[in-house]
Amino acid sequence: MHVALIDPSRVVLKIVSEMLIAGGHTAVAFTDSGQALAHVEADPTVACVLTSLEVQPICGLELCWSLRALADDRRPLTILVMSSAREERSLAEVLDSGADDFLTKPIDDVILFARVKSLTRLKHVMDELREKFDWVICDSPAGIERGATLAMRHADVAVVVTNPEVSSVRDSDRIIGLLEAGNVREIRLVINRLRPKMVASGNMLSEADMLDILGVKPIGIIPEDEGIIVSTNVGEPAVLGNSASGQAFLATAQRIRGQDVPYPSYAEDKGFWAAIKRLFGGG
Repeated sequence: MHVALIDPSRVVLKIVSEMLIAGGHTAVAFTDSGQALAHVEADPTVACVLTSLEVQPICGLELCWSLRALADDRRPLTILVMSSAREERSLAEVLDSGADDFLTKPIDDVILFARVKSLTRLKHVMDELREKFDWVICDSPAGIERGATLAMRHADVAVVVTNPEVSSVRDSDRIIGLLEAGNVREIRLVINRLRPKMVASGNMLSEADMLDILGVKPIGIIPEDEGIIVSTNVGEPAVLGNSASGQAFLATAQRIRGQDVPYPSYAEDKGFWAAIKRLFGGG
């Protein structure tokens, strides 16, 4: 693999370059981030960029955004950031800026090669699966961490699942921003564990509130339902039963596949669900 290495320290460049060469890779090193960006743009053989956050004249986070804009299906590009900063906030900013992963200085060659290998292996696996299946569903862990960024790098369609709670909606807003920056062509929303009675009393975000905040219309709305607990305890998928949530999950899956499935009206709060139907053109 051909790697572009960027760091203000020539000592760091020498050490990491030797690591990469010893591991069978080739490396080109830069102290100037502007020159590095121009080189990566001009040289399609660069498959990985390993950059420090503390670079000039283009700062590390801005450099990540610019590098991510160069990447697409025809030009896959792995972006790894290295920094001495250990704060969780720094990691979140790095992932928000388009990087695939984060390494802490001093760089350990075993960890470096493991991260590069895992990222490239995932791409090869996804490419093989695309040729064999109509749909490949890649589930990612909750939150904005490495698992989520790995999943979204290879996505054509994203289904963002969120709860009608402020913290969950805030994270969903950030994820949607990352998906849009990564040129994911279609973003869909599923609202999970909605309680119509709490919405009616003003103690929970409504579907309209979430639409206003996130700007994405939901493709599925799953009500809070004790039937989920029952299904889990007996080991039976909820969609095989008659619970409200199970039927809502089934309808959501059908909509994802392109079927025109109406949104149900729940007796406990007809006004609320009627508003949802109006939003989707159902009356």
